[in-house]
Amino acid sequence: MKNSVTQLKFGILLFIITSGIIFAEPEPSPITLDLKGAATVMDFLPSGSKKQGEQIQKIETDYFNIEIDSKGGSIRSLRHKDQENKIKNNVDFVTVDPFYFNVYKTPDSSDMFKNSQYKLQLTGNSREIIVKASLDVMVKTNQGTYPVLIVKTYKFDKILHYWNFSWGIENNSAQKLYIPELYFIPINDIGPVPVNNSTNFEKNLKDFYYMDDKYTSLALKAATGGDGVSSLLCSKKESKTGDIETKKGNLEYFGMGSRFMIMTIQPLTKADAVTIVINSHMKNEMHAHLAPQIIEPHQKGNYSFLLYTGPKVNKFFNLTPDMTQRMENLKLLNKELYKAFDFGVTAPIRDFLVVILKLLYKIIPNYGVAIILLVIGLRGIFFPLNQAQAKSMKKMQELQPLVKEINEKYKNNPQEKQRKTMEVYKKNKANPMGGCLPMIIQIPVLIALISAFTDSYELWGSPFIKGWINDLSEPDTVYVFSQTLPVIGGFHVNILPIILLVSQILQAKFTMVSVDKNQKLMAQVVPVVMVVMFWSFPSGAVLYWILYNILSVLQQALTNRSKPDPIVGKKK
Repeated sequence: MKNSVTQLKFGILLFIITSGIIFAEPEPSPITLDLKGAATVMDFLPSGSKKQGEQIQKIETDYFNIEIDSKGGSIRSLRHKDQENKIKNNVDFVTVDPFYFNVYKTPDSSDMFKNSQYKLQLTGNSREIIVKASLDVMVKTNQGTYPVLIVKTYKFDKILHYWNFSWGIENNSAQKLYIPELYFIPINDIGPVPVNNSTNFEKNLKDFYYMDDKYTSLALKAATGGDGVSSLLCSKKESKTGDIETKKGNLEYFGMGSRFMIMTIQPLTKADAVTIVINSHMKNEMHAHLAPQIIEPHQKGNYSFLLYTGPKVNKFFNLTPDMTQRMENLKLLNKELYKAFDFGVTAPIRDFLVVILKLLYKIIPNYGVAIILLVIGLRGIFFPLNQAQAKSMKKMQELQPLVKEINEKYKNNPQEKQRKTMEVYKKNKANPMGGCLPMIIQIPVLIALISAFTDSYELWGSPFIKGWINDLSEPDTVYVFSQTLPVIGGFHVNILPIILLVSQILQAKFTMVSVDKNQKLMAQVVPVVMVVMFWSFPSGAVLYWILYNILSVLQQALTNRSKPDPIVGKKK
């Protein structure tokens, strides 16, 4: 019953897309088509021919183990091979639903293509493995029905992460056919699903598209306002099943990504829009609009696509002359495809940190130790700057009695109070902003490190202390409440954020210089805010910040023990 309801909802959604209830008719294609004598295809129908038995075609390349199912001519398993790392080996891109790579005209044809048994044929050569999935159907037109053959063609290169897909129509009639705009939905979810109970999995799933030289990404999970804390922070209008939005333009590529893996799909035949549909699972589906075609009698028409499927790793993603020589279509690869990685503005810092961590890992094969060495190294590099900060904090603390006197003496004269305070700072060569620069420098480093442990394939699954911090790319969860909590909702107990809270309080204690009550209150609130922010962050990033805080506290404590400088203006 549940499946029937889901299919009904999906059918309604597709009907809305194709009926024009919400959308106007698509704009005419700029390509001039000769429609004289052509029958306009309105839908696809079963052929009535004898049904095929179910087949499973298994193929293997250097990077993939793939299973193609005759039902729907779909990819039911697409496992990525990584022999160097057990935790990353044989992970499946396919989650619950197969990758249908479905092209359709109406909801009925969509269901028919998904449920039909295709005939599978395996061929290939020294460079690639080819699987063709063919299905006899009829096309319903404004002039009658005619037989056609639908052919899905999967071409997997034996040594690359790039591959080709085409959806073709062989016109087996003597009638010229005009095929108006079709819709293409290759997949509606992407893995791998994490082995452990991850709080970061779904929130890092995303759809993306690149249209008219502009990259856009959106969460795969539709924004509903969530529960608990997320609902308090989310101001976006609640999404509902059936919400539809169409973006028109030259669709250059689109796809879907999980935390560490990605699939990019570049149309090699014209696509002029993308429709975002919120399905019954409250996920954003992306339907590409394929441009119309004319197919002459006994001729073929194709919609072709170039795909990258694999980790977000530049060495697999970047092209070399050997690759383009091996796969001709790679010469057509969009030059802006790298934007699909979506690592943000701190990507250069992130990539640099990943390289450094990998080098440190070669010395001591533990990324937790690598983070410790990284923090020590960065503190060493920025020691002069951090020492200047520590001295500035010490000087500001020593000047607080004078500042307090000025505040009391000129409490009714803010301008004079400000002038006298700055005069004291100037005479004693103290800089109230002296502690800001090191912190400002650390912010992009921290953001880059969060990004590195959030979506860096190289750092995925890296343990530090087994039994506690088993994966630095995940929070160090030690207990999960079986019941949701009021307001908060689902809750995971993490240890590192609590240690972070202690380190933040210690740092505030050693660096607090203000006598202002509001600023003191702020100093007490900030550590709590930081813990809330860091609660679900990757433990690698939290560990980095804890170590940074501890070294800051130690440096400040040692500086505070040094002999104080004479204070100009102090009463004897």
